[in-house]
Amino acid sequence: MQRDRDCQPHVSKVNWGEVRGRLLKVNPALAQALDAINRSSPVPLYIVRYQFGQPILNIAEDRKKKFHPPCSSSSCEACVSLMQVCKNILPLGVLLNRSAEIYSEDKQDTGGQRPAVSVQMLHAGDAFGVIGLLDKLAGVTVKMDGFRWKIDAGARTVKCSFPVGDKQLVRKILSQSLGRVPAKEEIINAQKAFEWDNRELIFALLQAVELEAKRKDNVPQPNTDWKLEVLIIPAEWVTGLVRQKKLSGTHLFFDTLKNMGLQKLANFKNYLGINAQITSVIERIPTVPQSAFLQRTVAHNIAIFNGIKPGYRPVGKDDSAGPFNQLLKFIWRVGLARSPGLKGRFPLLLQPEQVSGRYKGTLYYSLQQPSVPGPFTKNGTMKESLVDLQVCLREIRKQVPGLFPPDSMITYLHSSPDGRDEVDSGGNEITHPRNCKELLDDFADQWELAQTIWKMNSKDSFFHNVKQEFMAAFIRFELPKVEHSQVEELMRSEIAS
Repeated sequence: MQRDRDCQPHVSKVNWGEVRGRLLKVNPALAQALDAINRSSPVPLYIVRYQFGQPILNIAEDRKKKFHPPCSSSSCEACVSLMQVCKNILPLGVLLNRSAEIYSEDKQDTGGQRPAVSVQMLHAGDAFGVIGLLDKLAGVTVKMDGFRWKIDAGARTVKCSFPVGDKQLVRKILSQSLGRVPAKEEIINAQKAFEWDNRELIFALLQAVELEAKRKDNVPQPNTDWKLEVLIIPAEWVTGLVRQKKLSGTHLFFDTLKNMGLQKLANFKNYLGINAQITSVIERIPTVPQSAFLQRTVAHNIAIFNGIKPGYRPVGKDDSAGPFNQLLKFIWRVGLARSPGLKGRFPLLLQPEQVSGRYKGTLYYSLQQPSVPGPFTKNGTMKESLVDLQVCLREIRKQVPGLFPPDSMITYLHSSPDGRDEVDSGGNEITHPRNCKELLDDFADQWELAQTIWKMNSKDSFFHNVKQEFMAAFIRFELPKVEHSQVEELMRSEIAS
């Protein structure tokens, strides 16, 4: 691989032969399709390396599209070259390692902006820019007014168990990230930022780890060690080859792209199908409020079960979605977990994930940090909202059983003050997190990591008194122990019918 003379090692120009083997490992179908149309082309391919949190792509509300290189320096020859070939047409991008997240920032009904909402996690072998490239090759323009989405390196919509608005905890985090005592105004601003967007908290923790690394050479810097590599295939490289009418392999390439694009469009169509099936069921339930937010939340949770929308899972040991394990180590190493602001709760991190053949574990949805924000009832509590959601899902499961995988389980959890499970007059059972053994199993990796770090840095018994809970009201989805390909096939056929 040859780099431009003045380029930093975040962009490499490559030819097809140099990258073919890597793409074949993560996406064999696309690699074979590109093999079929491969001819010498004056337009280079690029391997682009992003740090955690860097923007990759932005589709604005007015459909203006912007591809982001790793840096915007005019002196970086490789990034300038990359921008020139991606300026007019968005490229086809394929992840070669780690993960990225597609998320939206569409407006609420009130007209105000809402926090980022996860649309899809992309993993090694997944592609973006497929539909746009198909539109270009077919000479078609698709309008999606009022919708905008972005792609960032790593998980964008991370969920934290931290009481992020707590003044004492915010002050302690800022002290670590700034290396000094924060001013009152800085604490107030950080409180607002952390509550609005959990990733602001993640960035503050990253800054704290990096500051610690400067003081101690043996501590790794997470944002320089974590790199997402993306193969960027400029649209000009593809269109220039496909336009050669006699080129063998063109049909295979088109079919591969079409299948990738149809898979993405199927999720949108299936989500609309779920909405259509549940509306009449919810309207006939007299005990729940007829709320648009409730209906959207019900639809969203069923979509999680079907692999259409992401839920949230504990961050993994592999750090594929971000340098989260280093952050968890830092939290326990410097004693942030001891902060009174945590109120004795176990600090946890969750990343977005959708049901697929790739992931077969449990998923969570939080009403405290919802993907579908808004009030369920005018003066409803978190517990009342959880009960309303439970009633709706239970009734829909009776009337439209095909929307749920067979033998799947839903657990409704709420942190009541007395630590007991609750049953209301309607027979709706709510479990306390401390009584859910599966919850501890799900987060076993984070629990084990915390225990190890605590023993290395402290001898007192604080750790053994930490409560194994993390959110006020949330839902745990447990899928059946069968191959997910079977589950997905059942779900798709049921929704399609």
